[in-house]
Amino acid sequence: MASAIAMARLRKHRVEVVDERTAQSTTWANPNGTLTTKSYAAPIRFKRGGAWVDVDTTLHATSGGVAPEAQPQGLTLARGGENSTLAAVGTGARRVAVGWRAHCPSPG
Repeated sequence: MASAIAMARLRKHRVEVVDERTAQSTTWANPNGTLTTKSYAAPIRFKRGGAWVDVDTTLHATSGGVAPEAQPQGLTLARGGENSTLAAVGTGARRVAVGWRAHCPSPG
C-alpha cells in the first residue's frame, strides 16, 4: 500500500493497490495520500489459476452447449435437443443442473 501511495504522488494520478483487490472491490491510492475503494454488488473478477480474471458474460459455443467467456461458477447453458440440461452451474460434486425432458430449442 505504501508503494502505491508513493507512486500515486509521483505520477499525480490514482494507482490501484493491487494487494487490496477482491472479487467485489477495487482500491486506489490517490495522489493526496488517501485511499478510495469502489465496491460492487456482485463479483467483477475471480481467480483462475492464481490470477485475477475479469467476469466476461459474452457467450460462446462449447462442446456441452453455450457458456460465458469468464464466469466464476462454471455456468453452461443447453445447446438444445431432446432431454437436455437447460443450465448447469458448478463443477464436480458441487454441480447443480436443471434438465428438460422434451425438445429444447437451440439458443440464439
